[in-house]
Amino acid sequence: MARPIAENQLAMHSVTILSPVKPITDSEYAAARKLMENLDRSQAPFLTVVDAWRKIFQHEYWVKHGGKLPQEIQAIRFDRDTALVTLPHEVFVELGMAIKSASPFRTTIVVSLANDLDFYIPTRRAFEEGHYEPTTCPLEPGCGELLVQAAVNLLHALKANSAPAS
Repeated sequence: MARPIAENQLAMHSVTILSPVKPITDSEYAAARKLMENLDRSQAPFLTVVDAWRKIFQHEYWVKHGGKLPQEIQAIRFDRDTALVTLPHEVFVELGMAIKSASPFRTTIVVSLANDLDFYIPTRRAFEEGHYEPTTCPLEPGCGELLVQAAVNLLHALKANSAPAS
C-alpha cells in the first residue's frame, strides 16, 4: 500500500568509489583486439570471445581512468524505515543481500544496472569459481564487496541523518 513520505524524511547521499581494474599487458590487449577484429573468421569459443571483450574494456579503463574505474553508488531515504540503494552494473544477488542485511533500515531496496551496465559484479567467491559472469568483469576480485561497503556507509549516514563518511 502506498503511503505519503513524512515531511523532512526524504534524503539522498551518493558517493563515487574507485574500483581497481585488473592489469592488462600490451600483448594481451593486442591479441584481444586481433580476435575481435577477426571474429567472423576466428570461430573462437564463446568464453574466449567474452575474455577478449573484457580485456578491451580493461585497456580502456586503464587509459581513461588510470586503472581505477569510478563507480557511483546512491542511497535514498524515503522515511525512517525505508531506503533505496542504486548500484552500477549487474550485481550478484549475494551482494544485494549483504547490503540488505547490514542496512539499518527495516526495508532496503537494492537496484543494480543503475548509471552503468557493462558487466557483472561478482562476489569474491564467484571470481574464484570462474564461469561466464566473472569472465565479463574487468575489475579486481573484491569489487563487489567495495560497492557493498560504500552502500552500507551511505545507509548508515542516512539513518543518522548526517553527511556520509568518506
